Amino acid sequence: MNIRSDDQLDRLVADARRIVGGVVPQQLREQSELRQRVATELSRVEASLEGWMTERPRRSILRRSR
Repeated sequence: MNIRSDDQLDRLVADARRIVGGVVPQQLREQSELRQRVATELSRVEASLEGWMTERPRRSILRRSR
C-alpha cells in the first residue's frame, strides 16, 4: 500500500492475499471445495470493502450546437 494508506484497508488487502496465497489457478479448477472456500472468504473481504466505495459524481457536459 502507499504512504497515505489506512490500517483497516491494509488489513483487508492482507486478508485477501492470505486467502489466495499459495493457491494456483489449476487447484481452483480441479478442487471445488477449495474454490468454494476461496470464493466465500473473498466475498467477506468484498463485503467489508463495500463501506469504502462511494458514488462518484457524474458531470454533465453540455456542448453548444453549431
